[in-house]
Amino acid sequence: MKRTSIAIALPFLLTLTPSAVTFAEPALKDRAIGLQLSVTVEPYDSVRNRFEVNVAPLVYQQGLSSDWQLKLMPLVNLRFDPGRSPVVSHIGLGVSLPFYLDQSDTTMQGWYLGPHFNYGYNLQDQNHNLTIAGDFGYSFAFENDVVLTVAAEAGMTWFDTLSDESGNEDTNTWRPHFGVKPQLMWRY
Repeated sequence: MKRTSIAIALPFLLTLTPSAVTFAEPALKDRAIGLQLSVTVEPYDSVRNRFEVNVAPLVYQQGLSSDWQLKLMPLVNLRFDPGRSPVVSHIGLGVSLPFYLDQSDTTMQGWYLGPHFNYGYNLQDQNHNLTIAGDFGYSFAFENDVVLTVAAEAGMTWFDTLSDESGNEDTNTWRPHFGVKPQLMWRY
């Protein structure tokens, strides 16, 4: 009986030699969190030399597939007007769906493009705005799980009301949108 058990078990044991054992590939790190620099200057603004800085410069990116990603960015802008104290102006959320064109084994690397949507409410001017744009750029993925992205957005922004320099209000108006937004993220 002992010999029969050894004869049956021996072929199974031989398949477990170190050369026969295979290990699963480590899972791709398809999530990242980081910082996104965002400064807004609108040429059609009623105040000259006004600019806004996002003081919640966070970005979260999640893989949806090997090519598609979901990117979320909160918006809390601090407005700087000449001769006035800074004040919180916009709150909102940005959503992008980057599609990576490079077919690689690493997520969040290479050229990408996709749609970008941003909703904001202006606390100072009391208006709503919606940006619909194309998001495109290049992501550099480093071995230490750092991702540096150079990104740009081009599209249009809708405002429910918008005042010009003379105090005249436009309703339901569209304006061009362009932004350069570098990102520094850590994959996990």
